[in-house]
Amino acid sequence: MKTTIHNVTTRTAADLLAEAGRTLYGDEWIARLARDIGVSPHTLRAWHAGRLHLSLTHDAVKDTLRLLNVGATKLIA
Repeated sequence: MKTTIHNVTTRTAADLLAEAGRTLYGDEWIARLARDIGVSPHTLRAWHAGRLHLSLTHDAVKDTLRLLNVGATKLIA
């Protein structure tokens, strides 16, 4: 969920997971990302919909960033 304050858009941790998931896996990102970060697709959908809070310091965010880093490293190599 994005919030705009004084023309500045902020992104939530769930927004970051969604963007990373789409980048890594395309349109079918939820089940694949959930599997790779060790959460249920139901939990990932709840974060994405804003029904469940997700902190930027949660392990799911850290694990997703690691996946992005691995993907980027493969592209560079």
